[in-house]
Amino acid sequence: STQSTWGMETLIGIACKSHVVLAASGGSGHSILQFKDDEDKLHQIDDNKILACAGSNGDSVQFSDYVARNLALSNNRQGRKTTGPNSAYFIRGELANSIRSRNPYQVNCLLGTFDPPLPELKRLNDETHQNKPDGSGSNLWYLDYLGSMQKIPYATQGYGGTFAMAILDRYYKEDQSEQETLEQLKMCIAEVRKRIVINQSKFIVKVINNKGITRLNDF
Repeated sequence: STQSTWGMETLIGIACKSHVVLAASGGSGHSILQFKDDEDKLHQIDDNKILACAGSNGDSVQFSDYVARNLALSNNRQGRKTTGPNSAYFIRGELANSIRSRNPYQVNCLLGTFDPPLPELKRLNDETHQNKPDGSGSNLWYLDYLGSMQKIPYATQGYGGTFAMAILDRYYKEDQSEQETLEQLKMCIAEVRKRIVINQSKFIVKVINNKGITRLNDF
């Protein structure tokens, strides 16, 4: 079935105070055939947002492109960048509407963002010499094809995610360094390769922080 094929792909997201790390298996195929092992499923929405999609290849590309273009339109209309929470609610709304249509998007997603301070809150803090929350920081949302959405510190999609979640439950810390997060990610990927019969030889990995988005060497 289509949904069982989705499970063969693995998405992993980890959000900490200073960064968000997203990883996706690079395999792309149909039924028993694999077409390539370097498919980038971590779609860059803008310079501080990544939408990771697992599911139908056509739907993953089309849906991520649809989201990116609509958020860009919203940015132009409002004269400011759409925040991570607003982006998540928009994506959730589109998936919820899609599942009620004749041709729903067959995608499960993770949305990772690292928002800069909101200008008005930053200005207020500067004027009052306070350090109140200003809307900045890392965020990670779990979204599926049914329109479910949840903000959580770490999340996975696919069968391999079952084993990755067990490791993250044990080792994750909100204030851990980027290097610690990458070490946990390596543990997750090693366990997925060990326990899942489907070959997942290559993982695409990207980091979002206050400097933007960086693609790391494939794991």
